[in-house]
Amino acid sequence: MTKPKQIKPSVDLLDFDPENPRFLDAFGSADGEERAIKRMIEEENLEELVGSLGNQGFFPGEPLLVASNPQHPGRYIVVEGNRRLASLRVLNGLIPDELLTNSLRDLVAAATVKPDAVECFEFPQRRDVLKYLGFRHISGPRRWEPLSKARYLADLIKNFYHHLDQEAQLKAVAKDIGSRRDYVAQLLTTLNLYDRAKDQRFYGLQRVTEEDINFSLLSTALSYTNIVEFLNLPGRDAVDVTAVNDENAKDIFRWMFAQTDSGDTVLGESRRLKTLAAVLGSERATLELREHNNLDQAYLFSEGPTEAFNSLLTSADLALMNCKRMLEGEIDVDDAHAKIAERLVFSAEDLQTLVQRAARRTRQKKQSVEG
Repeated sequence: MTKPKQIKPSVDLLDFDPENPRFLDAFGSADGEERAIKRMIEEENLEELVGSLGNQGFFPGEPLLVASNPQHPGRYIVVEGNRRLASLRVLNGLIPDELLTNSLRDLVAAATVKPDAVECFEFPQRRDVLKYLGFRHISGPRRWEPLSKARYLADLIKNFYHHLDQEAQLKAVAKDIGSRRDYVAQLLTTLNLYDRAKDQRFYGLQRVTEEDINFSLLSTALSYTNIVEFLNLPGRDAVDVTAVNDENAKDIFRWMFAQTDSGDTVLGESRRLKTLAAVLGSERATLELREHNNLDQAYLFSEGPTEAFNSLLTSADLALMNCKRMLEGEIDVDDAHAKIAERLVFSAEDLQTLVQRAARRTRQKKQSVEG
């Protein structure tokens, strides 16, 4: 990393990083800085930090990491420390009052220290700080959530590895952050899928905005082969999503993130991704899901329950066959074994009755839906 220069600029000369992985989505709009500040106030627990800075001042042993702002000479972009910058701005009255909570206003009024100039390390360019961010926020003590991690990985590629082919990019980034190539690839694939949907206003789905998208859940969904194939992706590590089937992607976003009239999503809990994947493995079950938006009902038309039941029956049958073979040799048995065998007979008869009854119910349900 390039050796930095120690400076102590005025707080009002410090700008938020518009490419910060955590707030890039907010900065992408006309009122980006205001949206980013609002998000920090709502999600980043600024009150605790404002209170600490207002009582103890700014700790010079942990300076902000900044780079010269190429758009505004004489000003600096804070590459690392945007949360602290927001808190310093609050204390110095540099945040619009309408964005502040009552608690923040009280903390500002009670503050005994309001640092108006703070210690910084200045780097020639923003890219000179990027790899440090990976140590701190990917594998270090202050880890980002998955979407921010993915944005950071894309930033690394853009700044350091854009000249390499995709496979070399993935390996280089994985090495930088001390992770696996497949983990990096899946995060970037999810990011590109997310951005594609976002660029199309999430396919026009009602009740679906950036705030409704659980990026981690979307990434986990790509761990299921049936979901990946439904999206027309060559694999969860595709990265390039230009071949994605947008109609099917719209369905995925609708089932996973759009609220129904009851306030839930069609998917519901994340553990039901396995159920969704089973449904998407069956053309008939997929049609049912599209028509009725009922995952449990659609699952009845998939191979999932049948495969599980077949597996159990096959295992039971195999176990009985093995028991019979063992009795052909020299083995000591007693009355306890005979009682177990007797219970198995009764259980098998009960099972046969239940199977016949369940088969009738399944036929009736299918006939009812088809009718």
